Amino acid sequence: ERERLYGDLFPWDHPNYGIDESWVRCSPYEQRLEPGGKAHLDVVMTNHSSAARRAHCAAVFPRIWHIRDRAVGGSVIRPGKDGLIPLSWVVPKDGLKGRFVVPVDVIYGDRFLPQVTEAIVEVV
Repeated sequence: ERERLYGDLFPWDHPNYGIDESWVRCSPYEQRLEPGGKAHLDVVMTNHSSAARRAHCAAVFPRIWHIRDRAVGGSVIRPGKDGLIPLSWVVPKDGLKGRFVVPVDVIYGDRFLPQVTEAIVEVV
């Protein structure tokens, strides 16, 4: 009964998309790198649907990094399973140190989910 009621509230084909706040997440969430180091993260998505879903991700870099090429990836995620979409990029060598938020845009099926998750990169 609860699943049916939640299904009426959320505009998805399964209520867990509205209940599971970590169905899209970055792993690792935080990483420490030196300038010029290579960042790598997996965008982990749980497909709560009964059919496979195509997903695409793109990292949104801080403007002060001046990175022209986006880190992008895509995958088909099987129903009821977690899928991984790896993203990687090189942190600029220009000496900017500090903690930076790197949001991730997601296209999941036919839905665009701007900056639906994020990772933290600490440049030391």
